[in-house]
Amino acid sequence: MPYSATRIVRLALLLAGLLSCRVPHPATVSKGEHAAEASTRRTLGVWAAVLRYRDSVRTPSEAQISLEVNRLTRRGEQRSGAPDVLLVPEANRSRELSKSIGDWIKLQLVSHACYAESAEACPDSVMTSFITLSPPAYNSDSTSATIEIADAGLNPQACRDTLGLSMGGFIQRAYEARLSAGTWRVSSLPGGMSGTTVCGHYPPAEQALHDRWDREDSTVLHTPFPFAGTYQFTLTSL
Repeated sequence: MPYSATRIVRLALLLAGLLSCRVPHPATVSKGEHAAEASTRRTLGVWAAVLRYRDSVRTPSEAQISLEVNRLTRRGEQRSGAPDVLLVPEANRSRELSKSIGDWIKLQLVSHACYAESAEACPDSVMTSFITLSPPAYNSDSTSATIEIADAGLNPQACRDTLGLSMGGFIQRAYEARLSAGTWRVSSLPGGMSGTTVCGHYPPAEQALHDRWDREDSTVLHTPFPFAGTYQFTLTSL
């Protein structure tokens, strides 16, 4: 069937349009994006090395120390072991970090991760060590770094309950990581901070009693002593 002149013109225009279409180029990655990815990989490598070192030296966690105190005093939660949970602010959640955490869980360096701003907001219901890793502080050529690990031992559910106060603790340690033959070598740094924490709430009746004691203590502290003054005594031997 012969083509009409109009149809030939249409076909020619369509072919010209197809030929003029530009094939999109693959998305390019800027130098800044490459640098950010490299920085993330380096940080995750340092964190993994520190967690492996912490596991190798069998450093008692703060939750384990709290449970040992409970066992000796026969008070509080009585358990033989405490999980290590990585505490990560929700804003820091990323695909790369989630993948690394999955690897650390397989290596039993941590039990799981909690994405929250504080340990009290986590859903855990047993005495747990919540581990927070600080961003590495690198030297000028990025061949060594200082990292701090904060370990908070507490039971988040006990902190939310009204069954009484729950004792816990915290400790902060510093580590140094040095890059050697492509591997981060970690060592502990001296010093650190530690202390005891208390969370939870008294039952209503007991809370009312403590409130009354607080009011009575405040009254005594602010009531002038009737015999206030300066006195001189002479002591003699018998």
